[in-house]
Amino acid sequence: SLYSAFGSKAGLFARALDKYQCLSSAFFDEAFAADTSRDFVLGYLDGAALSFTQTNGGRGCLVLDGIRHTDDQDAQQMVDDIRRAALDQLKSKFTQLGEPDPHLLAISCQTALTGLSGAARRGLDQSILRDVARKLANGISPS
Repeated sequence: SLYSAFGSKAGLFARALDKYQCLSSAFFDEAFAADTSRDFVLGYLDGAALSFTQTNGGRGCLVLDGIRHTDDQDAQQMVDDIRRAALDQLKSKFTQLGEPDPHLLAISCQTALTGLSGAARRGLDQSILRDVARKLANGISPS
């Protein structure tokens, strides 16, 4: 069976998450190179809008939406670990940029990503999603 090829259902999901993260990380690399919080948030959310609306894959984010309606504890733990690591990366970037409340900014970005992912999954057009990402970035990023 397919599961036995990966050791288990959890093993298959772990491989899918690894592959997904490798493919989607390129959209965020430029954002993490930003020198200002404003450029970082804009690049991060715009990168998400692009990533979530690719025509060669599913819409939305596997990490944010892939287990929304499951009670599989292993899958939930894997995704929670990824989310925590992403939050830590965001906080670290905001700290590096000298922001006084990096935790709030990181949570704000993750919350915005969840909304963008849901909108993409429901079929929102890429150009509109990118406009929304810019509006959200303007609201999140320090002046």
